[in-house]
Amino acid sequence: MNKKLKLSLFTALYGVLFLICLYKNTFGAMYPLLVIGTVIYIGFSMKAAGQKLKFDAYGISLVAAAFLLGVSHIFTANFFVHFFNGIGIFLALFLFSTHVFNDDKDWAFIQNVKNLITHVSGAFSHFTYIFKDFKKGLKESEPEGEKPRKSVVAKIILTILATIPAFMIILSLLSIADPVFAQVTEKIVDNFIMGDWLFIPIMFIFVICFSYGIIRRALTKPLGSERIDNKNIDSIIAITVSIMFDIIYVMFSMIQIVYLFIGGGTLPEGYTYAEYAREGFGQLLVVAVFNFIIIILGNTLFKKNVVLKITQTVMSVCTYIMIVSSLMRLILYIRYYYFTFMRVLAFWALLTLAVLFVGVMIQIWNERFNMFKYLVIGTYICYMVLAFSRCDYYIAKANLSQAHEKNSFFLTENNYNDTGYFWDLSYDALPVIMEDGYFIGENDYHLERIKRDLDAKKVGIRSYNYSLSQAKKIVKQYNN
Repeated sequence: MNKKLKLSLFTALYGVLFLICLYKNTFGAMYPLLVIGTVIYIGFSMKAAGQKLKFDAYGISLVAAAFLLGVSHIFTANFFVHFFNGIGIFLALFLFSTHVFNDDKDWAFIQNVKNLITHVSGAFSHFTYIFKDFKKGLKESEPEGEKPRKSVVAKIILTILATIPAFMIILSLLSIADPVFAQVTEKIVDNFIMGDWLFIPIMFIFVICFSYGIIRRALTKPLGSERIDNKNIDSIIAITVSIMFDIIYVMFSMIQIVYLFIGGGTLPEGYTYAEYAREGFGQLLVVAVFNFIIIILGNTLFKKNVVLKITQTVMSVCTYIMIVSSLMRLILYIRYYYFTFMRVLAFWALLTLAVLFVGVMIQIWNERFNMFKYLVIGTYICYMVLAFSRCDYYIAKANLSQAHEKNSFFLTENNYNDTGYFWDLSYDALPVIMEDGYFIGENDYHLERIKRDLDAKKVGIRSYNYSLSQAKKIVKQYNN
């Protein structure tokens, strides 16, 4: 059996694995299996092409990040975390495949971004190659006389794989026709093919074409290994822009030190510290992100000199002051107005920016520092803290601690009574809410809504989710 035929068949198997893991399975526990299967698929593809899968520190970090995000997926029911887990897992796998198929150790920042896009977009330029290569590979594998029997095996495997979509459609139709048969098949395949019968073959074909397209393009057209620096723009432009912003930032930073850090200034008339804090942290977060982008662009596009490095360092230091100012404002605001998921998210974003700006300041003075890889790994580490935190649980726990008696952390004199908000948190918060029991009597309609939602969600082998499973048990115990 030749290489193209092997790769085509293995891609079809990968397509089946992808369907098993992710079809109708947003809450499920199958992401870690998909990550392992994807790494095996990439390794097999490289072996078939006579290449060796490289597992260096960066590659291992990307696979570990994807796998751990898949694990965190099981332990939370937060939609935001689930959504960005999915993005994070696939981005890590795309970064991993770009890394292992190419020599990227000397790539510049913009070059990394451009090559990642080129690598993934190769799936579309080679989208139908799996059918062409399979047909060609099958023809080349035709036995002469009584020679190899492998082509017969290949035909059998291909026939089975090609029949799977039709098999699923027939099984689905039979399930619809007979409810008893539907119950049996539903238990076997965990609702894998009930409904959406047309979507299964479409999804299968798209996955195998997309996956094979990426691999095929990477094997036949590897990206260059040489560093391409685009630092050909006169640095006087970047220096002028940096100085203009630095003047504003230094003035702003002095005010933060006097008013917020030391507390030696007088607030504008009619302002309380809570109001002063409320009107600042969001805007400062945006400015900090803006500074991060313009410094990265300055390091990438403009010719370096000492003056530019100094102005960028001043901007970075001022950005740190803004981050600290924003964190202090946010904490002060939370102490008056309690925790919400968006406030926790803002807190996390500021801490992540603080971590990333360490790399920015290193790159300002060390041009060979690989900022792209630092950005990727740093962001994944910070995001995993958020993904594993189950923050809805602790939001409910912290806020409800003020419902009964005065909590020294909160500065408001009133007890917490925002009953509507915590019922809108994910199932992660339900154990705290039900254990506390403070508002349950006056919110039975919320409990009934949650019970209906939970009854509609099925927990099986594929779709197992710890938070969802615990929520079902807790609501069941309460009803009993």
